[in-house]
Amino acid sequence: MNEVNIEHIKRLSDIELSKLLHTLLRTEASQKSIEGCSITVPLKITVADGGEDGRIQWTGTPAKTNWLNNKLTVFQNKATNLIPSKCYEEILETEVASQPRKLKAQVEEVVLNNGCYTLFTTRDLNTQQKSERIAGFRRAIQEAGHLNYATFEIQIYDAIKIKDWVNEYIGAVTVVQGFNGIQRPQGFVEWNKWEILARATENKFQVDSTIVDNMILLEKSILSERVIRVTGHSGLGKTRLVLEAFRGSDLKKSIVYCNLEGSENISEIKNYILSYQDSQDGIIVIDNCDVKSHLILSGIAKPTGNLKIITLGLDDSTSIQDLKIKIDRDNQRALVKEIVQSKIGTTHQPSDIEYITTISEGYPWMAIRFCDVVLKEGMSELNKIPLDEFIRKLIFGLSPCALVGVNVGWCAGFTNEEVQYESC
Repeated sequence: MNEVNIEHIKRLSDIELSKLLHTLLRTEASQKSIEGCSITVPLKITVADGGEDGRIQWTGTPAKTNWLNNKLTVFQNKATNLIPSKCYEEILETEVASQPRKLKAQVEEVVLNNGCYTLFTTRDLNTQQKSERIAGFRRAIQEAGHLNYATFEIQIYDAIKIKDWVNEYIGAVTVVQGFNGIQRPQGFVEWNKWEILARATENKFQVDSTIVDNMILLEKSILSERVIRVTGHSGLGKTRLVLEAFRGSDLKKSIVYCNLEGSENISEIKNYILSYQDSQDGIIVIDNCDVKSHLILSGIAKPTGNLKIITLGLDDSTSIQDLKIKIDRDNQRALVKEIVQSKIGTTHQPSDIEYITTISEGYPWMAIRFCDVVLKEGMSELNKIPLDEFIRKLIFGLSPCALVGVNVGWCAGFTNEEVQYESC
């Protein structure tokens, strides 16, 4: 789902190929921080181009990137087959009797400045086919009287090479998929964006043997299972568990994440699976997915196809017959203590660590949130603070608040106490 193949590239029209080149050049310039850069990709393919359909030129760093070897690179786009015998004439002006042959203006400029000329084609070419085309270009440059004809840089980006370049950038992947009629649901994000949304780099991922076992189970089982269900209360770490399970895996590139929080509408996801389950490969991770939605999506994905789903939700159900992984807070109390220790162990006393661990009740999210507030507010000797005041500070900081009937068990793991706050 996060990659394209050569067939997707081979189907592109002239105008689509030009639009893709524009996307790739802009993305490459942005991602590689190319300084002093100018990009030109005219999209009027019927206008005379002087031997050039696109160009990137820059004056600053870097000297080159993985896909651009020269600070002055021009592209000739071909969605048709430019055979070797045509390459010679492709870059030359129309022959005039009794006059020496001349290169087209834009090609001559790049040759004189020792830039790079690149054939950007939707064809799938082998090494010999590329060499034959490059030889045709060189013969034309020689015919036009340029002494650097043998050393001037000429590249051929065929369907395979373009595919590899596209697959480095999810934005380019989406463009090519759109040209091929593949419409991704708006909420789909790739693994790297999911990591950012989850703010995963802000807190170390603490593991124990149970979590490690669940991560291994997830990564291995998704190879044979089409549907997996992960359940547990909010704040137990379901999302982080699935995220981290694929951090070092080759499967990471094939994952998209979608959060259904605040929405019960799964029609986009359902239609996507129905439309592309036989033509697309990948894993869809669906967060905040209730039992009803899971059963609908499982019923579509499980019988056939190459699209697999992992749903995350609060509830389990006997009606769900898929592989299940359940996160239980009672199995995470020792882990939560490690989280608290890592967050405030150097600034607070053991009694404070024990106190936060106790009220977190096995919920990693609560432990992290409580520790962050404690550090921000400079709170210490926590067991001396009345429970209701402590919870108020944890949830709202030191500012006035209004809350009626907050169940402390919901906020902090206790089960039989409530605290009342009136409007201030």
